[in-house]
Amino acid sequence: EGDEIVVRGRVGGAMPFVPGRAVMTLADAEKLIACSDREHDPCPKPWDYCCETDKLATSSALITVVDENGNVVKADARALLDVKELSTVIVKGKAKRDEAGNLTVLANGVFVKNL
Repeated sequence: EGDEIVVRGRVGGAMPFVPGRAVMTLADAEKLIACSDREHDPCPKPWDYCCETDKLATSSALITVVDENGNVVKADARALLDVKELSTVIVKGKAKRDEAGNLTVLANGVFVKNL
């Protein structure tokens, strides 16, 4: 809680973006396999990790891009960061956990690896 951390993952989940806000979900690329990475998988939404839903809650983090005052940036993450589903992203920020243990990263640095 409150530690400065760096995380790497792929944008994914059932609803990976919050429209109009710089918020997205990152899935741990080391622990989860997207449907598109499975040979001959016809899944129309490979970023939802439908074959890995039992692992998604413990292998993902909510990324919230914040301004210098700690407020959520009011811009869609897709446009602001040029990011899309399954993009690889490296994030630096402060760790925050809720009562259920879910991880949120209050991001002050984001690098998107576009192919």
